[in-house]
Amino acid sequence: MGEGAKAGKGGSHRVCIVTYPFALSKVTKVYNLLFDLLEIFESVTDKLYVITGNIPADEIPDNRKYHLINFEMEKELRRHLPMYVAFPIWLFNYIIGQVKMSYNLLKISKNIDIVIFFLGYEYLLPILTAKILGKRTVMIVTISSKSAKMAYNKVFYYISRIIERISYSLSDQLVVDPQNVSMLGLQRYENKIAYGPRHVNLDSFKIIKKIDERENIVGYVGRFSEEKGIRNFADAIPLIFKECENVKFLMGGDGLLFKEIKQKLERYPSDKLIFMKWIPHENLPEYLNGLKLIVIPSYTETGPFIALEAMACGTPVLSTSVGLVSDIIKDGETGFILEDNSPECIARNVIRASEHANLGEIVKNARKTIEEKFTYIAAVERYREILYNSGVENT
Repeated sequence: MGEGAKAGKGGSHRVCIVTYPFALSKVTKVYNLLFDLLEIFESVTDKLYVITGNIPADEIPDNRKYHLINFEMEKELRRHLPMYVAFPIWLFNYIIGQVKMSYNLLKISKNIDIVIFFLGYEYLLPILTAKILGKRTVMIVTISSKSAKMAYNKVFYYISRIIERISYSLSDQLVVDPQNVSMLGLQRYENKIAYGPRHVNLDSFKIIKKIDERENIVGYVGRFSEEKGIRNFADAIPLIFKECENVKFLMGGDGLLFKEIKQKLERYPSDKLIFMKWIPHENLPEYLNGLKLIVIPSYTETGPFIALEAMACGTPVLSTSVGLVSDIIKDGETGFILEDNSPECIARNVIRASEHANLGEIVKNARKTIEEKFTYIAAVERYREILYNSGVENT
């Protein structure tokens, strides 16, 4: 019997989960995070609605028990245009998205008690709509406006920051990882913070190949964007090749820097350096089981989820101390910590981790950490408690 089957009976709350429409170009498949959350909420609610956008039809689970409202709209900033042209287009699409989400909330308002906002902070009008309709509002905080500062420019950052603060103030409850309260700047909202869980599907993410049976392949799996430190990792690769001839690299993902990074490293043959676009989530355990080490050189993270999944698959993690990394990785015990994400530091620590004498013990400790702290059942019970404490009477 799988983990999901053990979770128990459903709850007695009527909930709508709202996410901002995903990027049409599928630059990231973060909607897998939404599906993971929905799997949990199916166990703790009587009625569950989802308002979102741009999820491809072939990615929507056939066995879902929730009501899905999935509309299409353009979300991405047109970076190839001058800012005075791109900004009005972005603003128009932003307003359209806000109106669509609010309109759909209005249509189902009689069937819901709680509105949960997930993956983003761009929910000003929908939160106002939910408050006017008398609904309790909960925001699961997974990202902050700091990412807009890294990915775009100061204009977008300041606009995002204002929207973010208003959204936080209007929300009745903010669900966040304990380790991320300071990083996300949430200290001022201490009276409305609830600590949320993360979970890994241990039926899918498991050890298939022992660490000593794997090739010496170092991997990066994630978005190719500035805040992920991908440029520094790319600059570290030549330094590593100078010291280790038998190492290989796998770089999987997509994003604004994908083409740049690929061109920078094009002198290396494909049998030494493999580039892939996004790896389907259902195939990720197989790829993780093929790596000797995965590197997370990020400047900032609210997860990183890939660290949890890698640890569950018996793949050692080398990461900067971001997000929840400091809570789950003890250097030399459950993984490896980067002092910083400079190319020299990355190269030095990749070599250190790859040659570590106790990799087998580290893998065992890492898997045990995930089994103890990040199970599906624990996540279900925590969200059941959060809904109970939301202040809505059971129906």
